[in-house]
Amino acid sequence: MLWSIRNRNREGGFYHHYEYNNFESYRGVGYSNGNMYDEKTVLDFVRQKAFQIDGQPVPPLPKPEKPLLLDIQNVSEISWQGSAGASSYIIERREEKSDWGVIADSVDESKYQYRPLFSDETAEFGKAYRYRIKAKNESGHSDYSNIVGPVEVTSKKVIDELEDLNKVFKQEGELQLLTFEDLRKAKEDRSRLTGKEGSAIIYRLPEVIQALAGENLDSFVELKTEQKVFGFGNNEYGFFPAVRFSSDTLPLGIKFLKIILTEGIQISRIEFSYSK
Repeated sequence: MLWSIRNRNREGGFYHHYEYNNFESYRGVGYSNGNMYDEKTVLDFVRQKAFQIDGQPVPPLPKPEKPLLLDIQNVSEISWQGSAGASSYIIERREEKSDWGVIADSVDESKYQYRPLFSDETAEFGKAYRYRIKAKNESGHSDYSNIVGPVEVTSKKVIDELEDLNKVFKQEGELQLLTFEDLRKAKEDRSRLTGKEGSAIIYRLPEVIQALAGENLDSFVELKTEQKVFGFGNNEYGFFPAVRFSSDTLPLGIKFLKIILTEGIQISRIEFSYSK
């Protein structure tokens, strides 16, 4: 018995469940983010032994079936219902009367938990795109999905899932990226940031929302935010309460945004939404 294999989420990605001692539920064909518990090795071994028990040679994996691309309201929130046997996905888009072009060739649907799977950061304001995807694995590609669109680009997002600090312009103090630490309490969120009291990350904002102000990394004003707490009540897992800080407006002239950490906080995701 293999405990347990989780199915895909109707809204995209997988359902997740973390056990103790660095073990999580198994998914699909196995993924690199499951290396800590040898996910792909274990799943390959079980498949091999299943055919061996039946006295049959192990055949190649079948090509994945075509995925179902879900409705797209914003180019920064693209998701799909995945394909059995898929290891990753190819995403294509096109404008009216133009050819299809690949904008991502190896998107991992297992990477982030319970959120949109892909953000089209190269989409241009004022244009409209159609999208399609196909799944792939070691045996080949699926047929193309359904086509969704046209989707008008009226707003975009800069999204940092905090898997690394590549999108951060400047770091201050002692910071630590979290993967499996407190994973069950964090509801299987494998990409989080924590730090010592007063440590900080600074983002450079997109050019389209910058005004004609001089660059200044030494002078910051406090941004007023709204705070919403999402509690989970009493539960045996000890889930952390989730807190969302948000602001609808930024003062004119802002080119940088600084986020200062308090002791013990864990940041899961940073998101800037903007229009032209």
